[in-house]
Amino acid sequence: MAVPRSSPYIWVTWITGLLAGDRHCLWSAWYRAHFKDYERKPTGFDLAAWTATHAEMVRTRGQALRDAGCEVFVEGQNKFALKGRAATLGGVPDLVAVCGPVGGPGDVDGPAAAHTAREGGPAATGRAMSGAGPAGADALVIDCKSGRQRNSDYFQVLTYMLVLPLTHPACRGRRIAGEIQYRDASVRIEPEKLTDDLKRLIRTTIEQIAGDEEPPRVPSAGECRFCDLCLGDCPDRIEEDDDGAGDGRGAGTAGRSGKDSPPGIGHDLF
Repeated sequence: MAVPRSSPYIWVTWITGLLAGDRHCLWSAWYRAHFKDYERKPTGFDLAAWTATHAEMVRTRGQALRDAGCEVFVEGQNKFALKGRAATLGGVPDLVAVCGPVGGPGDVDGPAAAHTAREGGPAATGRAMSGAGPAGADALVIDCKSGRQRNSDYFQVLTYMLVLPLTHPACRGRRIAGEIQYRDASVRIEPEKLTDDLKRLIRTTIEQIAGDEEPPRVPSAGECRFCDLCLGDCPDRIEEDDDGAGDGRGAGTAGRSGKDSPPGIGHDLF
């Protein structure tokens, strides 16, 4: 049964899809921020397999950075719960690597730069590491992704870059770059990518989700498919049948707005 939180709490991954424009249902994040212990919809996601693959990626990248001369902090060492005026923002970056104020991950001759160049990766990453990009940083936050590339991955790492100077003792006073590590490629995010406009966007999104005013629900088959809220908490939720079509079984406005499957086919298009 859902229990109201004493104050809004927001997990970083609840906002990244909204920041990237991949998701539009602000209400889903708002509900999580204001309630806990709600019933979660079961999924067919193989958590054990994902955990094993993800852990191996974290170990491999972390060891490579240690071999390159960096001090590396792993997952729980990076966990934060940053309390602000509007809400508490929580997250667990996979890896944080500190290579010192000279020869850091973004410097042309730095140990992490040399390692990344040896590892290869997409052309954009190679150019950044070779010195064609900005001056770089002396700390690096890395998030490992075993699935396909998503726009939200970029904003997840940007949010970590914003928060870590305030939450991680090893990152205070340092310029922080970001990296998204996929199975066969890595994407570099230079410190300059965290612009004032993006900082305002992150802050505004957090304030909207943390606000007292309940935003409208924006149900869609694509978003509801990956949302763990059940019909008991979200009556507008759109369920999918075995063919991936939304059947509009929600009791709210979405279920009454023409999304119900018709009793017959009613057309000869296909």
